[in-house]
Amino acid sequence: MMEKVVIKLCGVSRNFYGSQVLQNVSFEIAAGTFCSLIGENGAGKSTLLNILMGLESFDEGEGVVLGKSIYLDLGVMKNEIGFVSEKINYDLPIKVGQFFENYALFFQNWDQKLFLTLMKERKLDLGVSFREYSRGQKMQAALVAALAIKPKLLLIDEITSVLDIWARKYFIEILKNFTTEGGTVLITTNVINEIQYATDQVIILNKGGIQLNEKLKDIPNKFIKIRNAKNEEHTIFKDPKCFWSGENSDGTFSYIVPITVAEEHSIPERLLDRRAVNLDELFIYFVKTGERSK
Repeated sequence: MMEKVVIKLCGVSRNFYGSQVLQNVSFEIAAGTFCSLIGENGAGKSTLLNILMGLESFDEGEGVVLGKSIYLDLGVMKNEIGFVSEKINYDLPIKVGQFFENYALFFQNWDQKLFLTLMKERKLDLGVSFREYSRGQKMQAALVAALAIKPKLLLIDEITSVLDIWARKYFIEILKNFTTEGGTVLITTNVINEIQYATDQVIILNKGGIQLNEKLKDIPNKFIKIRNAKNEEHTIFKDPKCFWSGENSDGTFSYIVPITVAEEHSIPERLLDRRAVNLDELFIYFVKTGERSK
Protein backbone atom coordinates (compact mmCIF):
# COMPACT_ATOMS: atom_id res chain seq x y z
CA MET A 1 0.00 0.00 0.00
CA MET A 2 1.42 3.36 -1.05
CA GLU A 3 1.95 5.89 1.76
CA LYS A 4 0.11 9.18 1.50
CA VAL A 5 2.59 12.02 1.00
CA VAL A 6 1.86 15.07 3.18
CA ILE A 7 4.85 17.23 2.20
CA LYS A 8 6.73 17.08 -1.10
CA LEU A 9 9.45 19.50 -2.16
CA CYS A 10 11.33 19.31 -5.46
CA GLY A 11 14.39 21.46 -6.10
CA VAL A 12 13.38 24.34 -3.83
CA SER A 13 15.94 27.16 -3.66
CA ARG A 14 15.85 30.51 -1.85
CA ASN A 15 18.23 33.43 -2.22
CA PHE A 16 18.42 36.44 0.10
CA TYR A 17 20.34 39.40 -1.30
CA GLY A 18 22.92 37.19 -2.99
CA SER A 19 23.13 34.66 -0.15
CA GLN A 20 21.94 31.13 -0.98
CA VAL A 21 19.77 30.17 2.00
CA LEU A 22 18.26 27.03 0.45
CA GLN A 23 19.74 25.14 -2.47
CA ASN A 24 17.93 22.47 -4.47
CA VAL A 25 16.02 21.07 -1.47
CA SER A 26 13.97 17.96 -2.23
CA PHE A 27 12.25 15.53 0.13
CA GLU A 28 8.97 13.81 0.94
CA ILE A 29 7.26 13.21 4.28
CA ALA A 30 4.48 10.64 4.54
CA ALA A 31 1.38 10.82 6.73
CA GLY A 32 1.91 9.56 10.26
CA THR A 33 5.60 10.50 10.29
CA PHE A 34 7.53 12.27 13.04
CA CYS A 35 10.25 14.02 11.02
CA SER A 36 13.13 15.83 12.72
CA LEU A 37 14.82 18.57 10.69
CA ILE A 38 18.18 19.33 12.25
CA GLY A 39 21.02 21.65 11.38
CA GLU A 40 23.23 24.40 12.71
CA ASN A 41 21.88 27.89 13.36
CA GLY A 42 21.54 29.63 10.02
CA ALA A 43 21.30 26.36 8.06
CA GLY A 44 17.93 27.38 6.57
CA LYS A 45 15.55 25.40 8.79
CA SER A 46 13.26 28.29 9.73
CA THR A 47 13.19 29.57 6.15
CA LEU A 48 12.12 26.12 4.99
CA LEU A 49 9.22 25.96 7.47
CA ASN A 50 8.15 29.49 6.56
CA ILE A 51 8.03 28.45 2.91
CA LEU A 52 5.90 25.43 3.78
CA MET A 53 3.53 27.75 5.64
CA GLY A 54 3.37 30.17 2.72
CA LEU A 55 4.98 32.90 4.83
CA GLU A 56 8.00 33.24 2.52
CA SER A 57 8.45 32.88 -1.21
CA PHE A 58 11.11 30.84 -3.00
CA ASP A 59 13.02 31.32 -6.23
CA GLU A 60 13.05 27.87 -7.80
CA GLY A 61 11.39 24.52 -7.42
CA GLU A 62 7.97 23.16 -6.54
CA GLY A 63 6.23 22.19 -3.35
CA VAL A 64 3.02 20.47 -2.29
CA VAL A 65 1.55 20.43 1.23
CA LEU A 66 -1.50 18.26 1.93
CA GLY A 67 -2.16 17.99 -1.78
CA LYS A 68 -2.06 21.74 -2.45
CA SER A 69 0.69 23.73 -4.14
CA ILE A 70 2.58 26.09 -1.84
CA TYR A 71 2.34 28.66 -4.63
CA LEU A 72 -1.27 29.03 -3.51
CA ASP A 73 -2.59 30.81 -0.44
CA LEU A 74 -2.33 28.18 2.25
CA GLY A 75 -4.57 30.30 4.45
CA VAL A 76 -7.43 28.14 3.20
CA MET A 77 -5.72 25.26 5.02
CA LYS A 78 -5.59 26.92 8.43
CA ASN A 79 -7.73 24.13 9.89
CA GLU A 80 -5.30 21.47 8.67
CA ILE A 81 -1.89 22.93 9.57
CA GLY A 82 -0.70 23.91 13.02
CA PHE A 83 2.38 26.15 13.18
CA VAL A 84 4.42 26.99 16.26
CA SER A 85 7.59 29.06 16.20
CA GLU A 86 9.93 30.44 18.84
CA LYS A 87 9.37 33.81 17.15
CA ILE A 88 5.72 33.82 18.29
CA ASN A 89 5.44 36.20 21.21
CA TYR A 90 2.15 36.56 23.02
CA ASP A 91 2.86 39.91 24.65
CA LEU A 92 -0.77 40.80 25.24
CA PRO A 93 -2.50 42.64 28.08
CA ILE A 94 -5.56 40.36 28.01
CA LYS A 95 -6.09 37.15 29.96
CA VAL A 96 -4.97 33.90 28.39
CA GLY A 97 -8.42 32.31 28.60
CA GLN A 98 -10.07 35.33 26.98
CA PHE A 99 -7.56 35.32 24.12
CA PHE A 100 -8.08 31.65 23.29
CA GLU A 101 -11.87 31.95 23.50
CA ASN A 102 -11.63 34.36 20.57
CA TYR A 103 -8.81 32.45 18.86
CA ALA A 104 -10.89 29.25 18.82
CA LEU A 105 -13.59 30.93 16.71
CA PHE A 106 -11.28 30.89 13.68
CA PHE A 107 -10.94 27.10 13.65
CA GLN A 108 -13.88 24.87 12.77
CA ASN A 109 -12.38 21.75 14.39
CA TRP A 110 -11.24 23.39 17.63
CA ASP A 111 -11.30 20.87 20.49
CA GLN A 112 -12.03 22.84 23.66
CA LYS A 113 -11.93 19.75 25.86
CA LEU A 114 -8.46 18.84 24.62
CA PHE A 115 -7.30 22.44 25.02
CA LEU A 116 -8.48 22.67 28.63
CA THR A 117 -7.08 19.24 29.49
CA LEU A 118 -3.60 20.01 28.19
CA MET A 119 -3.53 23.48 29.74
CA LYS A 120 -4.49 21.97 33.10
CA GLU A 121 -1.89 19.21 32.83
CA ARG A 122 0.80 21.79 32.13
CA LYS A 123 -0.50 24.02 34.97
CA LEU A 124 -0.96 26.95 32.59
CA ASP A 125 -3.27 29.47 34.26
CA LEU A 126 -6.04 30.78 32.00
CA GLY A 127 -6.90 33.55 34.44
CA VAL A 128 -3.70 35.59 34.07
CA SER A 129 -2.40 37.73 31.21
CA PHE A 130 0.28 36.51 28.83
CA ARG A 131 2.63 39.07 30.34
CA GLU A 132 2.69 36.94 33.48
CA TYR A 133 3.80 33.87 31.50
CA SER A 134 7.45 32.98 31.06
CA ARG A 135 8.75 32.47 27.52
CA GLY A 136 8.56 28.71 28.03
CA GLN A 137 4.96 28.91 29.23
CA LYS A 138 4.00 30.96 26.16
CA MET A 139 5.50 28.29 23.89
CA GLN A 140 3.62 25.58 25.77
CA ALA A 141 0.35 27.47 25.33
CA ALA A 142 1.11 27.86 21.61
CA LEU A 143 1.72 24.12 21.30
CA VAL A 144 -1.50 23.30 23.13
CA ALA A 145 -3.44 25.64 20.83
CA ALA A 146 -1.84 24.08 17.73
CA LEU A 147 -2.94 20.64 18.91
CA ALA A 148 -6.44 21.87 19.77
CA ILE A 149 -7.18 22.93 16.19
CA LYS A 150 -6.99 19.18 15.34
CA PRO A 151 -4.66 19.61 12.38
CA LYS A 152 -3.35 16.99 9.97
CA LEU A 153 0.12 18.53 9.97
CA LEU A 154 2.15 20.25 12.69
CA LEU A 155 5.13 22.45 11.77
CA ILE A 156 7.20 23.26 14.86
CA ASP A 157 10.17 25.59 14.63
CA GLU A 158 12.95 25.67 17.23
CA ILE A 159 10.85 25.75 20.40
CA THR A 160 12.29 22.82 22.35
CA SER A 161 15.26 24.86 23.55
CA VAL A 162 12.97 27.26 25.46
CA LEU A 163 11.09 24.44 27.23
CA ASP A 164 12.32 22.87 30.44
CA ILE A 165 13.22 19.18 30.36
CA TRP A 166 9.85 18.01 31.75
CA ALA A 167 7.90 20.12 29.27
CA ARG A 168 10.02 18.77 26.41
CA LYS A 169 9.42 15.16 27.42
CA TYR A 170 5.69 15.83 27.87
CA PHE A 171 5.16 17.42 24.47
CA ILE A 172 7.42 15.01 22.59
CA GLU A 173 5.24 12.20 23.91
CA ILE A 174 2.08 14.09 22.91
CA LEU A 175 3.49 14.70 19.42
CA LYS A 176 4.48 11.06 19.03
CA ASN A 177 0.93 10.02 19.93
CA PHE A 178 -0.32 12.55 17.37
CA THR A 179 1.65 10.79 14.62
CA THR A 180 0.55 7.37 15.83
CA GLU A 181 -3.03 8.53 15.23
CA GLY A 182 -2.19 9.56 11.66
CA GLY A 183 -1.00 13.14 12.08
CA THR A 184 2.34 14.35 10.72
CA VAL A 185 5.02 16.35 12.54
CA LEU A 186 7.94 18.27 11.06
CA ILE A 187 10.02 19.72 13.88
CA THR A 188 13.25 21.72 13.77
CA THR A 189 15.38 21.47 16.87
CA ASN A 190 18.86 21.60 18.33
CA VAL A 191 17.89 19.38 21.30
CA ILE A 192 18.68 16.31 19.24
CA ASN A 193 19.16 13.53 21.77
CA GLU A 194 15.70 13.99 23.34
CA ILE A 195 13.77 13.60 20.09
CA GLN A 196 15.59 10.54 18.80
CA TYR A 197 13.21 7.99 20.33
CA ALA A 198 10.21 9.72 18.72
CA THR A 199 11.79 10.30 15.31
CA ASP A 200 10.79 8.24 12.27
CA GLN A 201 12.60 10.28 9.62
CA VAL A 202 15.61 12.57 9.98
CA ILE A 203 16.66 15.34 7.60
CA ILE A 204 19.98 17.08 8.17
CA LEU A 205 20.26 20.51 6.59
CA ASN A 206 23.64 22.21 6.24
CA LYS A 207 24.40 25.47 4.42
CA GLY A 208 21.04 25.35 2.70
CA GLY A 209 21.40 21.84 1.31
CA ILE A 210 20.23 18.43 2.47
CA GLN A 211 23.07 16.29 3.78
CA LEU A 212 20.94 13.36 4.95
CA ASN A 213 17.35 12.25 4.48
CA GLU A 214 16.70 8.82 5.94
CA LYS A 215 14.26 6.81 7.99
CA LEU A 216 15.80 6.41 11.42
CA LYS A 217 15.41 2.63 11.32
CA ASP A 218 17.62 2.50 8.21
CA ILE A 219 20.56 4.38 9.76
CA PRO A 220 22.21 1.23 11.25
CA ASN A 221 22.37 -0.21 7.73
CA LYS A 222 24.41 2.75 6.51
CA PHE A 223 26.75 3.74 9.34
CA ILE A 224 28.81 1.93 11.95
CA LYS A 225 30.99 2.96 14.86
CA ILE A 226 34.53 1.74 15.34
CA ARG A 227 36.98 2.36 18.16
CA ASN A 228 40.71 2.68 18.50
CA ALA A 229 42.11 1.52 21.84
CA LYS A 230 45.86 1.57 21.25
CA ASN A 231 46.45 4.07 18.47
CA GLU A 232 46.35 1.20 16.04
CA GLU A 233 47.73 1.99 12.62
CA HIS A 234 44.88 0.89 10.39
CA THR A 235 44.03 2.38 7.00
CA ILE A 236 40.46 3.19 8.07
CA PHE A 237 41.67 5.85 10.51
CA LYS A 238 43.36 7.74 7.67
CA ASP A 239 40.25 7.81 5.52
CA PRO A 240 38.69 11.33 5.52
CA LYS A 241 35.23 9.74 5.80
CA CYS A 242 36.18 8.14 9.13
CA PHE A 243 35.13 10.81 11.62
CA TRP A 244 36.13 11.04 15.28
CA SER A 245 33.01 11.15 17.47
CA GLY A 246 34.35 11.19 21.01
CA GLU A 247 36.32 9.63 23.83
CA ASN A 248 34.84 6.72 25.78
CA SER A 249 34.97 6.14 29.54
CA ASP A 250 37.62 3.44 29.06
CA GLY A 251 39.97 5.80 27.25
CA THR A 252 39.26 4.50 23.75
CA PHE A 253 38.13 6.75 20.91
CA SER A 254 35.05 6.17 18.76
CA TYR A 255 34.65 7.00 15.09
CA ILE A 256 31.70 7.04 12.68
CA VAL A 257 32.14 5.43 9.27
CA PRO A 258 29.72 4.83 6.39
CA ILE A 259 29.37 1.08 5.94
CA THR A 260 30.34 1.37 2.28
CA VAL A 261 33.64 2.96 3.35
CA ALA A 262 34.21 0.41 6.12
CA GLU A 263 33.84 -2.42 3.61
CA GLU A 264 36.71 -0.99 1.58
CA HIS A 265 39.12 -1.32 4.52
CA SER A 266 38.44 -4.85 5.87
CA ILE A 267 37.96 -3.74 9.47
CA PRO A 268 38.88 -6.43 12.02
CA GLU A 269 36.38 -7.49 14.67
CA ARG A 270 38.39 -5.96 17.51
CA LEU A 271 37.85 -2.44 16.13
CA LEU A 272 34.06 -2.65 15.90
CA ASP A 273 31.96 -0.64 18.35
CA ARG A 274 28.64 -2.42 18.85
CA ARG A 275 26.76 0.70 19.93
CA ALA A 276 24.44 2.25 17.38
CA VAL A 277 25.18 5.64 15.83
CA ASN A 278 22.86 8.26 17.37
CA LEU A 279 21.42 11.47 15.92
CA ASP A 280 23.89 13.72 17.76
CA GLU A 281 26.78 11.87 16.14
CA LEU A 282 25.18 11.87 12.70
CA PHE A 283 24.54 15.58 12.95
CA ILE A 284 28.17 16.29 13.81
CA TYR A 285 29.40 13.91 11.12
CA PHE A 286 27.48 15.49 8.26
CA VAL A 287 27.96 19.09 9.34
CA LYS A 288 31.69 18.77 9.98
CA THR A 289 32.61 16.52 7.06
CA GLY A 290 30.29 18.15 4.52
CA GLU A 291 29.40 14.68 3.24
CA ARG A 292 26.07 14.01 1.57
CA SER A 293 24.29 10.70 2.04
CA LYS A 294 24.01 8.75 -1.17
